[in-house]
Amino acid sequence: MVGCHCPVCVSADPKDNRTNASLLIKVNRKNILIDCGKDFRYQAIRHDLETVDSVLLTHNHFDHIAGLDELRVYNKKQGAPIPVYGKQEHLENLKQFTFNYLFSPCIQKGGGISELNLVAIETSIELEEIVFEPLKVNHGILEIYGYKFLNCAYISDVSSIPEETMDRLYDLDLLIIDVLRFRPHSTHINLRQGLEIINRIKPKQTYFTHICHDFSHQAVENMLRDPSNEYFSQYAVNLSYDGLKIVM
Repeated sequence: MVGCHCPVCVSADPKDNRTNASLLIKVNRKNILIDCGKDFRYQAIRHDLETVDSVLLTHNHFDHIAGLDELRVYNKKQGAPIPVYGKQEHLENLKQFTFNYLFSPCIQKGGGISELNLVAIETSIELEEIVFEPLKVNHGILEIYGYKFLNCAYISDVSSIPEETMDRLYDLDLLIIDVLRFRPHSTHINLRQGLEIINRIKPKQTYFTHICHDFSHQAVENMLRDPSNEYFSQYAVNLSYDGLKIVM
């Protein structure tokens, strides 16, 4: 947190040093990115990201889209525009407001701008032989997307899940879901709510993401494993961290 000197923000544990939440899916030597936030440039350099072949957006808040301008280097390397998939109203907002200069014919290109093909989706699409299903969830008063793929679900920002979507989350091998902090929040679920969802749908493995500095990584991991703690979980639950790799 900018300007904060709390124990987590000054922690020497690298797992307490968190950048914007996103997910990179590597398949068939292709890279599919879910969300592209403010920290994308740093993340891409740190992990030596050679290509970005497709982008799926959950919504158009800046911590999930600000890195789209950095994709221009991949346009140059790959010699093609990059498709960006998402909810129609979110893509329209990108085009008209946040990144209007990327789509206006009147703007000079100068040193280059990202070339993005915006593709609105409402139902499942197939990318690199993987079917991605958009999941409607509530982020405060907003309806945004999570995504289900390969019997996994990624839900980065959520305050509540409609029953229609909840029915799509049973029998998951992997759930990655937003859990912001201990206290209630108007646009995100908290730790107790996250555990209630897990107790209901019982995924084989869960990782919490979109975590704020209220959580010390090791301290919360210990809570989840301590039968005497109010946040104990009998299921396989962990906090995610920058650089986490999962092999499916």
